[in-house]
Amino acid sequence: MDVVCIKYITDGSYADIWLGMDELNRTVAVKVMKEAGANVSTLEQHAEVLVKASHSNVVDVYTIDKVDIPNVGEERSIIMEYIEGITLDKYLVKKNSSRNLYEVGSQILDGLIYIHSQGLVHMDLHEQNIMVTEDHKAKLIDIMYTSSLSKLDKKTVDQRLAYDVSQVKSVLCQIIKASKLESDGEKEFLALVHGVDDLTTISHAYHDVFTFARSRCHISGLFLRDENLSKLRLYKFRAECLSDVLDFFERARGKIRGYRIDNDMLPDVDVEIVSSYPKQELFYHLGNAPDTHVMTETFESIHTYTGLRW
Repeated sequence: MDVVCIKYITDGSYADIWLGMDELNRTVAVKVMKEAGANVSTLEQHAEVLVKASHSNVVDVYTIDKVDIPNVGEERSIIMEYIEGITLDKYLVKKNSSRNLYEVGSQILDGLIYIHSQGLVHMDLHEQNIMVTEDHKAKLIDIMYTSSLSKLDKKTVDQRLAYDVSQVKSVLCQIIKASKLESDGEKEFLALVHGVDDLTTISHAYHDVFTFARSRCHISGLFLRDENLSKLRLYKFRAECLSDVLDFFERARGKIRGYRIDNDMLPDVDVEIVSSYPKQELFYHLGNAPDTHVMTETFESIHTYTGLRW
């Protein structure tokens, strides 16, 4: 691949990054490993791990090739996707909607979950190793550890996975604090994930906290300082008509803290509700309402909702 370096981008701990242009007139990033980086992994190992982690929220790698580096000479380099954006730490300083912040955090989780599914770990996940584009798309960069977890003993695997988990929790806390949930939201999130090392559970907790910031839900005044927010959950269901939903709301008065009704899903009505009560308690009120079979057969947590009837 014929690549021309255009300008120097950044000086990292383990590599230098240049902005380049390939023979297809495609803007690329040229990563030149430093000696410190070579001690962590070879160029091939580093590129191979990034190729394995091919995901929309992880930086893409194109190839390894020799590139003429200004004032240095030819160096074997990783040619990779150039991400036009800013690092997460800079993004969080800017004013962003809570919805955009939520989406960025969700994408970070998606990227890390995928990396783990490939038998890999990141080991250097922090705000400067996450890029965010102008349209609020997150990309994980600089995956540090390059060996497959399958080659390691269980204790080491657990330690490295736990390290990734602790780092992503810290990143998500920064995102929550930057939203309108502020420090109260961070405290609630930390309470939900205390002692938790499963990324899916952490993802659910992150979603639960941001329930209160979702602009498409008609919810107001929920985020109260003395409220036990960890008990609030988001549910979803379908109903045959709006009158069935309103009848359910009347019977469950005081147990539903917020809702969203989409009446465009004809012939059915699509509903989201926020409640501090468990599913079984809400089912009691559904059971007392007429014509509830569609609601009861589709009623699920937002995390497990499919819209399918039993």
